[in-house]
Amino acid sequence: MSLNNKLFKRGVLFFRAKSVALIYSGKTNKTSGFIERIVIKMKKTRILSIVLAMLTIFSLMSVTTFTINAEPVPVGDVIVSTVKGRTGSTVDVTVSIANNPGIVMMMLKLSYDNDVLKLIGISNTNSVFTDAMHGGNLNLIPFNMSWLMIMGAGTDNVNNGLLATLTFEILSDAEIGDTPVTITYDPRDVLNASYKQVAFDIQNGSVEVVIKKAGDVNDNGRVEAVDSILVCQYLLGGYHMDEISLINADADDNNRIDSTDALIIRQYVLKGYGVDMAPDETKLNV
Repeated sequence: MSLNNKLFKRGVLFFRAKSVALIYSGKTNKTSGFIERIVIKMKKTRILSIVLAMLTIFSLMSVTTFTINAEPVPVGDVIVSTVKGRTGSTVDVTVSIANNPGIVMMMLKLSYDNDVLKLIGISNTNSVFTDAMHGGNLNLIPFNMSWLMIMGAGTDNVNNGLLATLTFEILSDAEIGDTPVTITYDPRDVLNASYKQVAFDIQNGSVEVVIKKAGDVNDNGRVEAVDSILVCQYLLGGYHMDEISLINADADDNNRIDSTDALIIRQYVLKGYGVDMAPDETKLNV
C-alpha cells in the first residue's frame, strides 16, 4: 500500500473517531458538517492527483510517439558542383556523395532552368556506384536519377565520391549570371540494407554564365603581358586555371589551349602584328 493511501485511510479513521466523540459530547450539529466537508475535500484531492498522474503518463507517451515518427536527421551529404561557362558552350556539373552512413538505394530529382541550360548527357564513368539507371527523357524536369548499391545481403554501401557527371549546354540566348542546379529527393527513396530511411543534406550548385574576353587569363579586365606568361605556365603545369581563366585563355577560340594562344596574346600586347580583338571579345583575330 502506498504512503498516500495509508495517510488517507488514517485521516478518515481519525475524523470518524472524532465524529463519535463529538456525538457523545453533544456537538454534532455544528461540527459534523465541517468534518464531512474535509473528508470530501480529501477525496477530491486524491482524485485530482490520479488525474494529474494520468495526464503526465499520456504526455510522455505522446513525446515518445513523436520521436519515433520524426523525420530522420541529415547524416550524409549530396554535393552539386558550381561551374562557369559562356553562352553556346558546354559545361560538366558533378553530383557527389560524402559522409555516407550506408545505403543500398538512392533516387534523386534534378531541376534547373531550361531557359538557360539544356541537359545533353549524363555519365556514370568513375562513379562510386556503377549500378545506375536514370530517366529515359533528358528533357524532363525534374529529371530522375537512381542508383542501386547492393553489396550483399544485409550490407550497406558506404562509398563516397562521384555519383554522376551532368553535361549541360548553355543556350546561346542565356542571360549572364548564376543559374541554380538543384537536387531534391523523397525520404522514402533513400534506404539502407534494413529498409530504413537515410537522410542526406543537399548542397546545391549552379552554372555561372559569363562573358568571354579572349586573352584576359587572370580576369582583371585587361589583356596584358602577364596573361601570355600564365598560359605558358599552365601548359608547363605550373599554373592552375579556373573555368573563366580557361575560357579566356583560348585566345583563338578553337576550343583548346596551346602555345599558339600564348603567342597571339603576346603579339596583341606588343602591337604591330595585326592581331586585334573580335567585336564580341570571344577571339583575338590574327
